[in-house]
Amino acid sequence: AAGRFHSLALSSTGEVFSWGAGSLGRLGLGNSIADDLKTADQPTPMQILVAGNPLLGWQKRESKAQEKRGFVGEHAQLQLVACGGMHSAAVEKDGSCWLWGHGEYGQNASAELEDIWKPSLLSAVDPISRMKIKVMSVALGMEHC
Repeated sequence: AAGRFHSLALSSTGEVFSWGAGSLGRLGLGNSIADDLKTADQPTPMQILVAGNPLLGWQKRESKAQEKRGFVGEHAQLQLVACGGMHSAAVEKDGSCWLWGHGEYGQNASAELEDIWKPSLLSAVDPISRMKIKVMSVALGMEHC
């Protein structure tokens, strides 16, 4: 996927890599605005991590209590990645959606309109049924989703 000044790649084993200009959190490699200088430019692909684990979606375990996010292999559930101008997204097979990057106009679903430096799970609920909304696909524009 190609954004304005950054790119994402999804490997066959479900790993997500980002590279390019990382300001405003668009690469998903930092933790806060203090990390802006560290992630300003990344000329080579870097694997995106969430809580120290690769951003890979769900991996089924023997019991529901043992399900964990962030494992490589046949159980990785990410199915697509997308880039906007200064923000990024990844969608899982179960309809979960991860967003990160610039948020001044709400394009990363931050209620505070702030930049998100690491992938953040979208919590979207249908106002009528109160059921979690399942994302099937995502397209990102310059400053909108």
